[in-house]
Amino acid sequence: MHEMSIAIAALEIMEQAALKHSARRILAVWIEVDASACVEPEAIAACFEVVCAGGIAQGCALHLEQSPIRARCLDCGHEFDLGPGLELPCPLCAGRGLRLEGGRGMVVNRMEIEE
Repeated sequence: MHEMSIAIAALEIMEQAALKHSARRILAVWIEVDASACVEPEAIAACFEVVCAGGIAQGCALHLEQSPIRARCLDCGHEFDLGPGLELPCPLCAGRGLRLEGGRGMVVNRMEIEE
């Protein structure tokens, strides 16, 4: 399950940051997942709860955001976010030749800790 690997990676990042800041508990985390990862937010939340159980992040509030997929038009070079349904024509020149720009995968943007 891809969602489980994302939850495990997020927890590892969180635990490293908590150790660096001498945190006793992780209370909340804000995570951004690239929409191109094709994951279900509910599945990530369930996996996150499982991997956090019994540790410093148990009961941690998860704030999950999906970042949009970015595309570059091969005709005019315009960069834009692909919306729902992955609309293909470029909004600037109506070109259909697009290249998906690399996503950032998963990023832990912010944490709330108890020292």
